[in-house]
Amino acid sequence: MNERRLRLTAVAEQHIDNKRAWWRKNRDNQEIFELELEQAFAQISILPGTGTIYPISDIGGVRRLHLRKIDCHLYYSANAQDIVVQALWCARRKRGPLI
Repeated sequence: MNERRLRLTAVAEQHIDNKRAWWRKNRDNQEIFELELEQAFAQISILPGTGTIYPISDIGGVRRLHLRKIDCHLYYSANAQDIVVQALWCARRKRGPLI
């Protein structure tokens, strides 16, 4: 299996920055956020089909992966060369992101 290049959209970068700032302010185990995010990036880069299909998207083929320890979903799409992270969204919200 080939590892694909990982890219983040500007929206995803903003979501991650916002959640990281919240996590640093409100949680004692701050390293958990970075560790789980890094593990998710590695997982989807090697196994892009690992997440479940997210049908409520204008972008075809978007999947989401639940990051249990930080209780967020990572939304991404993939092609033969790239994984594009579209969003990081709190799993407790009543709806997913508009992507």
